[in-house]
Amino acid sequence: DNHYGIQDINLSRSHYVGVLVERNAAHGVHFTGGAHSLVDAVVRHNALDQVRVEVQPTPHLDVAPDHPLSAGSVYLYNTLILGGRTGILAGPGTRVGVRACHVAGAQTGVEAQAGAALHVTGCALVDAGTLEVRQDSALSRFDGNLYWPGRVAAAGVTYAPEQFAAYQAAVDEKVNAHRDRVR
Repeated sequence: DNHYGIQDINLSRSHYVGVLVERNAAHGVHFTGGAHSLVDAVVRHNALDQVRVEVQPTPHLDVAPDHPLSAGSVYLYNTLILGGRTGILAGPGTRVGVRACHVAGAQTGVEAQAGAALHVTGCALVDAGTLEVRQDSALSRFDGNLYWPGRVAAAGVTYAPEQFAAYQAAVDEKVNAHRDRVR
């Protein structure tokens, strides 16, 4: 009955390995500012976003507004992310690297808000309720991922599964991206 499973804020630094984060009233993992990593984890069935990353200005800590740790830098690796409103949400100004993760069952699988540098590589982005990907940031990159059924939105255009090739061309994703079922 927690509000958040993990919530690290301000200029904090953390590294989580092998954690299970489930059934929280809000977000499963909420990183606001700082530098964090989540490796070999399971994040599932939290009410809102499974993993949410946001910028945290820290003038109350007597550091410059552009302090590197205020931006919110996160690395996710080999993590299973299931359910909720959004699997991974990268807010404006954040830097998020995602590799070898499986994201399924959220309403929106992965969302890069305007100004987010979200890089997703070698992941399965499957079986979302409405969209596997919402890409509203030109700074984001999606390479070598598996999509199913392949409903994506980029730069204000929504692509149906049969328009997946047009999405790939629009975002210049050419490295081993596939639209297929997970086997």
